[in-house]
Amino acid sequence: MRSFPDLTPVRAIKSPDDDHSWDHTACFGGDMIVSRLYGTHDRIVAIDPAGAIHDLHLDGEDLIPAAADSWLTVSRTAVRRYKFI
Repeated sequence: MRSFPDLTPVRAIKSPDDDHSWDHTACFGGDMIVSRLYGTHDRIVAIDPAGAIHDLHLDGEDLIPAAADSWLTVSRTAVRRYKFI
């Protein structure tokens, strides 16, 4: 994951296995990274500092980074903003 303004790598997270890959969009949610994980079941996940992957159960929604350690999800009928507290 790279962060503005200089785009130097901040964290690197490997895919859990050869059957999964990361989306090009990711953002920080506090000390977690939030991204879409592609595989047999596409899902939005959070990756903690230890590298553990946590399913956020936001199926069928698109991920958009937002301000202040938050992110948006967009579906056909709704836009939602999330933030870890």
